[in-house]
Amino acid sequence: MSKFNKINSLFAVVLVGALVLPSCTFRPTYNRKSLTGLNSGSADYTETKDGVTVLIRKLTVSDCKEAFDGRSFNDPKNSILPMHITIRNSSDQSVVLKKRNITLALLDNEEVSKALHYNTAGRSVAAALLPGGIFAGAVYGSLSKGGNANVDLDIEKKSAETSMVDAGDIVNTLIFVDEDGYKKHFNISLQTVGSHKKVIDFKVAL
Repeated sequence: MSKFNKINSLFAVVLVGALVLPSCTFRPTYNRKSLTGLNSGSADYTETKDGVTVLIRKLTVSDCKEAFDGRSFNDPKNSILPMHITIRNSSDQSVVLKKRNITLALLDNEEVSKALHYNTAGRSVAAALLPGGIFAGAVYGSLSKGGNANVDLDIEKKSAETSMVDAGDIVNTLIFVDEDGYKKHFNISLQTVGSHKKVIDFKVAL
């Protein structure tokens, strides 16, 4: 390998290293992390009924970056409002939350995931145009695809259609609302599990 090619290869490795550093604005990788349960001090809404406590927080840009490994929904092209729901079940019955029992127009997970994706093709081409960047562009593209796939899995896990909360358990979930269709007042209905089912309604005001 010529001295020039060695320099180019070294430059490419350094470039790829910079791309994956946590401090980099456009870091293509994505690490999934668990949600931390809300408490009365961090929630915008808290109410307890029949031994079940519901806590809700509208996530800020900073909250999103913490939950989504540095990514957020602050792009002017979208108007997504994420909301964190914590359910603490201190009753002796399991309860279930279904998205369809929240009286808000919720966005589907695919639309939310896409809003967190990085532009794999565009940034791969940009990296490839730099000296020694053909290798870097290929690696960046691979990392971006893997990162975006992890985003998809993370959103699916954090925003399930149905959340079961066993007696004595705590469950965290996310919902996503288009800001244009957001309402300050809405209802959340939980249903107990067992032979004697009942509905627990929470009238939310944020």
